[in-house]
Amino acid sequence: MTDFLGLLPQNERRYRLVIGTAALVIIGAGIRQAAPVLNSILLSLLLVVAVVPAFDYLRRRGVSKGLAAALTTLLLAVVVAALLGLLG
Repeated sequence: MTDFLGLLPQNERRYRLVIGTAALVIIGAGIRQAAPVLNSILLSLLLVVAVVPAFDYLRRRGVSKGLAAALTTLLLAVVVAALLGLLG
């Protein structure tokens, strides 16, 4: 099946190229269909990464977990409201 250089014959290389291209098209279509769900997940991860330092700061200062979570949620709501007010 292979020639002396270890390369695939021309026909087999073409089949692999076609199958690889088809796989990329299918993966791309799947990502496009899942975009609303993926956007929500990625936005939530971004918000978590942005808020965790404030939560950790409050925890180091001796604030309870529940109060620290409430305060960071309130902080996030204020920041989002300010951004919406700025953009609106």
